[in-house]
Amino acid sequence: MKIIAASDLHGNLNTDMGFGDMLIIAGDISPMIHFSMDEQHDWFKRNFIPWLETLNFKYKVFILGNHDFFGKLYSSEVINKELPPNCHYLFDQEVIIEGVKIYGTPWSPIFFNWAFMRSYSELEVLFSKISNDTNILISHSPPEGILDLTWGQEHAGSLALKRRISQLNMLKYNIFGHIHEGHGQIKNGNITYVNASILDNGTNPIEINYEI
Repeated sequence: MKIIAASDLHGNLNTDMGFGDMLIIAGDISPMIHFSMDEQHDWFKRNFIPWLETLNFKYKVFILGNHDFFGKLYSSEVINKELPPNCHYLFDQEVIIEGVKIYGTPWSPIFFNWAFMRSYSELEVLFSKISNDTNILISHSPPEGILDLTWGQEHAGSLALKRRISQLNMLKYNIFGHIHEGHGQIKNGNITYVNASILDNGTNPIEINYEI
């Protein structure tokens, strides 16, 4: 199965995603402008969903991130009903596609007052829900110390996520974003980590598609 990964679109729907069997988007799909949650949801319906329908993938799977405030107001049941067939929005949920178990979670460590941010102890509880037999983990946050270095040379990933990943013996891929300047791909043991941000540390697109 050919999978293309992307993250942190921030409203940039002009990037060529290529083609493959599955597209995975690891959050922050919304533009970085001030919207109410209802206005952001309206943008999602009027812009993101039609764009998603045009893409040449059999399956499309995405989560939300810390800029996607509308996900706090609208449940995963509501959002999934708005999606076309073979599109899956995951909110602390899993889906099995062609025998591959994929789990998606939007949470990240606290940084100012953004969406889906929690303390270390709260993240431990949230990440404990990740199924032990997950094959692909989509998280908005990186695990601590892995493709999470900010422009200020600080590691901004989640220690709670790192510790949970160490318990997932069947995990092959962790796809995330959040820290734009950490974009890239590395393999550590049996797990391939992909910071799939399509933007630099500002709002400028970078010409990278991550194929796994």
